[in-house]
Amino acid sequence: MSKNIIVIITFLSLTLSYSQDMSRIMVEANKLNFNTSLSEISCYFSNGNLLFFQNKNYLNTHSRYYDLFMLDSANLDMKQGDKNKVSLTKQLTIVTNYNEGPCYVDEINNRIYITINALDKKGMKRGKKLNTLNQNRLRLLEGEFKDGIISNLKEFTYNNPVYSIGHAAYSNATKRLYFVSTMPGSLGEGDIYYCSKKADESWGIPVNLGKRLNSINSELFPYVKNGILFFASNGQRRQKGRDLDLYFVKESEILTKYPTELVGANTNYDDYAICFNHNELEFEGYFTSNRNNALASDDDIYSFTITNVEYEKTYDLLVKISNEGEFLTSGKTILIDEEGNEIKTSKVRKGEFNFINLEKGKKYKLGFNNNEFSRLFDLPVNYYSGFVVEKFDIENDAIFSDILLVDHIDVLVNKLDSTEKLVVINPTIKEIPKVKKVTEVIKFDRKESFENIYFAYNSYTVYKYSRNKLDRLIKYTNDNNAKYIILNAYTDARGSKSYNERLSIKRALSAKDYLIKNGIPESKIKYHGFGENNLLSNCGDGIRCKEDDHFKNRRIEFVIAY
Repeated sequence: MSKNIIVIITFLSLTLSYSQDMSRIMVEANKLNFNTSLSEISCYFSNGNLLFFQNKNYLNTHSRYYDLFMLDSANLDMKQGDKNKVSLTKQLTIVTNYNEGPCYVDEINNRIYITINALDKKGMKRGKKLNTLNQNRLRLLEGEFKDGIISNLKEFTYNNPVYSIGHAAYSNATKRLYFVSTMPGSLGEGDIYYCSKKADESWGIPVNLGKRLNSINSELFPYVKNGILFFASNGQRRQKGRDLDLYFVKESEILTKYPTELVGANTNYDDYAICFNHNELEFEGYFTSNRNNALASDDDIYSFTITNVEYEKTYDLLVKISNEGEFLTSGKTILIDEEGNEIKTSKVRKGEFNFINLEKGKKYKLGFNNNEFSRLFDLPVNYYSGFVVEKFDIENDAIFSDILLVDHIDVLVNKLDSTEKLVVINPTIKEIPKVKKVTEVIKFDRKESFENIYFAYNSYTVYKYSRNKLDRLIKYTNDNNAKYIILNAYTDARGSKSYNERLSIKRALSAKDYLIKNGIPESKIKYHGFGENNLLSNCGDGIRCKEDDHFKNRRIEFVIAY
């Protein structure tokens, strides 16, 4: 008979990527009727099928070696439903004959990760002869998986016969492959590690998840849903007994917060191997337990449902940008919404760009600039995860071959006040109210620079010498059929930053006005006022400099785009 267990749980801190009010939720767990007298252990739910592994049927006893199976969900709560299972082990006989499972499927990339015994057939026979099979370790295979077919299997990069690697789970949110290993440096009998997928699809070096998560005992069966890492442990702090219990932690908080116990799914028996269905708005799935059984070695699969889960509306984003397989360590990124508005900016820190509190379900673009590259990337829309890692390659992932990001702020002042004693050189330049900053993406195939023009202190007058340069610029762009002229205007560091930003925009508008009067269409001219940013000489606030050094900073730099 199917057993129902309904538990009311109090979560002191289940923020996950969803929770706004998780103080009281309900978990319902049901033992599935397809379970047999052998042990069944849940792995993954894919396209209406449960992937699980089961003892090899040797005189109906509990062998320590398992076979991997797939079973249509229609059979899960049926007596004798086990008879309809489909063997995945039969597809693996080339590489193993002894133990297969658990496994994890990355459905987005059609990848599968399968844990098998570390020894090959020859090694297993030798182990039997020497009576050393209890020393057998695990290794990990990765391959393709589509429509129930496994293909193109290969050894995981860090497999080693000296230690175990297995129990893998891939997170598309963070591009991490989590796995369990006893490799050197492990804290206990089995630690959880991760490897990040690099730009060239290879795996980075293994990273131990640290003392907040790994214990001196065992952490096993990691699984990722919506940016949350679930796993089983028998060594967490304040854990009573040494049976396996289920825990979880946000991927973004692995190094800063202790895992939380999934109380409603845990008993005084082993509870582990959790997996979920793929409805991102539901917390439903399967886990394994030996509760209510005469033998501790008799594991069964339970279905479960967690209700009353609410989602947060925001998420955090980490971006890495690479060129020729190496992540860039300099530059600036700008987050742009669908209307072209600049939302946030981020400078690189240790090869990463970070953005927090982005709106779920909203489409963003990411602009990148450094001294060598300017690119624009489309960010995939994120509906569910609380923490997302995106990796872009300069040459392969950009929307355009080259871009410039130009902020449109016509004027940042309503009127001239008594402190702004500036010479108005042209009545067509008018003060307009402050407007919202909008970042325009300028697309082109190539660009080149032109000689700068310079300004007197506290002035935006375009002097005769500068007008001669602008005349040459006009002729050059017309002769070469340029697509755009971009004006990047600056000031020196004297005065307030807000004042200098307004002054730099006025300098850009003065030059723009001259170009228009001399035949350049306004649609071809783009400008940006940077104020006192990007000083060419070290003459920042509080630093005494010669006038010549200040003069170098009072400039407009021109970019000609084709």
